[in-house]
Amino acid sequence: MPKLSITGYQTGFQKAALVKLLQEELDLDREQSVKMSDAVTSGNVISLDFADEGDVEELAEKLTVAGATVKIGDAI
Repeated sequence: MPKLSITGYQTGFQKAALVKLLQEELDLDREQSVKMSDAVTSGNVISLDFADEGDVEELAEKLTVAGATVKIGDAI
């Protein structure tokens, strides 16, 4: 099962864009996406499992554009 880890967040990007992206792409409610975004911006690593490798690649690209640092593969 493909895994994507969000390992950090670059300063200078709008956190609201990350919240919206997580909400839309992971089908989370606003509260869940804010909590996940807060965890990432506080230095925590978030690991997500996906059924399809293509989904992982697509989300990784979108997260990178939004300012997140990601790793595809085994959890950190």
